[in-house]
Amino acid sequence: MLAVVVPEIIADGNPSGLIAPVAPTMRDPKLLRRLARVRVPTLVVWGQNDSVVSPDLGRAYAAAFANARFTLVPDAGHIPTCEAPDATLAAIGAFLAPDDVRGEHTLHLH
Repeated sequence: MLAVVVPEIIADGNPSGLIAPVAPTMRDPKLLRRLARVRVPTLVVWGQNDSVVSPDLGRAYAAAFANARFTLVPDAGHIPTCEAPDATLAAIGAFLAPDDVRGEHTLHLH
């Protein structure tokens, strides 16, 4: 169902509508505890202007992982890959760079 709904929502210019079809599956009270078991380096990318889910939740997710970086993407909302693809890819590239360190970062693109 989601594969059919997503293109229509994006085409209609309503990406916040994405939450409706999946909202029942997004409630997991044990999630933060389970994230601590993930041992691989993890990147949590969040849109600075996300009006659907607060960046504070993204920070909480990143803090729950054993080894994570939280990156806040400026000028992006709930779907940074669509709203700010260059900045999102820059965040991924920076994360994959050999000198990566854990922490929070806000991207500053020139």
